[in-house]
Amino acid sequence: MISGSIDKVETGAIQVDQAGATMAEIVNAVNASMTSCPMIADASNEQSVGIEEVNKAIIQMEGVTQQNAALVEEAAAAEMQERANGLYAAISVFKLDGSREDVRSASPAIALSASASAVQSRKECKPPKARVDDEKHLSVHLKDGEWKSFDLA
Repeated sequence: MISGSIDKVETGAIQVDQAGATMAEIVNAVNASMTSCPMIADASNEQSVGIEEVNKAIIQMEGVTQQNAALVEEAAAAEMQERANGLYAAISVFKLDGSREDVRSASPAIALSASASAVQSRKECKPPKARVDDEKHLSVHLKDGEWKSFDLA
């Protein structure tokens, strides 16, 4: 019985040693986790700062894109105004329905001087009757008594 008790005590001592070693491993793992937590927090903060910088860059890009869109719109409007001026100059040789007033004077917002060739062509031929229906349409009286409409846009 004493030898059975000695065997049990020795087995118990071995198990206690093993449990102590396992507990030491657990303590080491917990300590390693605790030292990793501040590094993880630092990495998270750095990532947050990086995301904030990307967000600021996107906002700046959006502003530049809006500025570019406004510039394109202004350029397109200027080009359309230029084209409209050219069309008004081209139709300035026509007279409005029975009056002596030319098309340009019907639209005082666009004051163009007639080119020398337009003035010369006025002197050489009798211009057809024409009328401006609205800012986007012009009608010309044809020989057969009909009116032909043209889009100016």
